[in-house]
Amino acid sequence: MGFSHPRAVAETVRAWHHGHIAATRTERGRELFTRLAPRLLDAVAATGAADAAFGRFSDFFSGLAVGVQVQSLFLAQPRMFELIVQVMAFAPRLASTLARRPAAIDAMLDGEFFETIDISEDRSVMEAAVAQGEGNFEAAMDAVRVVQREQAFRVGVQVVSGTASAEIAGKAFADLADLCVGALARAALAETERLGGAFAGQVAVVALGKCGSREMSAGSDLDLMTLYRAAGPAEASSVKGWDAATFYGRFTQRLIAALSSQTAQGGLYEVDMQLRPSGTKGPVAVSFAAFEGYYEDWSETWE
Repeated sequence: MGFSHPRAVAETVRAWHHGHIAATRTERGRELFTRLAPRLLDAVAATGAADAAFGRFSDFFSGLAVGVQVQSLFLAQPRMFELIVQVMAFAPRLASTLARRPAAIDAMLDGEFFETIDISEDRSVMEAAVAQGEGNFEAAMDAVRVVQREQAFRVGVQVVSGTASAEIAGKAFADLADLCVGALARAALAETERLGGAFAGQVAVVALGKCGSREMSAGSDLDLMTLYRAAGPAEASSVKGWDAATFYGRFTQRLIAALSSQTAQGGLYEVDMQLRPSGTKGPVAVSFAAFEGYYEDWSETWE
């Protein structure tokens, strides 16, 4: 059936039949698995990547706290089960999401799951989640990660199933990143003001690279640049007296941490700030005056 180590696969399946994992510990669980096992092996073999599909399904199946509901669902929805096995074979990031959070399967039963993706509909959901953690920067980071993971899973499954083209998925992934950056930028600014006091000025987060061109993939990083403009040359934060470069530098550092740090809900994106005018040598946040000066006097033609 395409397995490199069929004996090991047979031993794993036998162990599941004998109730060595939580999903098959009950009599009903073992009864359902007796019916599911041949379908599982056929679906895994049909992918042409039997080792990868079975290995990731094993991670998922062995991690279930209970198995009756999930196995009943797989038996009742054979096409969805085959799609999940394909995800296991060809989309390790999505397979990892399922292994960590099996409840993500429930979303696939929603009639809108395979409809045209419109990430903007989740803006209010994400903003409400962040608002619940107002004043708690870590809570906001976790809230954004939950929404991002759910929507990235949906986009990824649509790509694997052929429902969404690469062009549609690229825009959807970019829209999702835009949503995450916007929510966490507001949270990072609030956290910076909490620590240093309010600052009279404006700041923008600019997306370059794949996010800027709206053609991201599931594994794309974020090429970002923050531009700021103080209300006046002598402006300072109300509590700590930070100048514009310090205030917006700290804001940028918090935004990078919010996007890239691992939390209890996992990570979001790797962030690259090297495309800013000063590259890696200058301030992490760019003043609007320096931005204009760079493009007028120093930038290469391609920039």
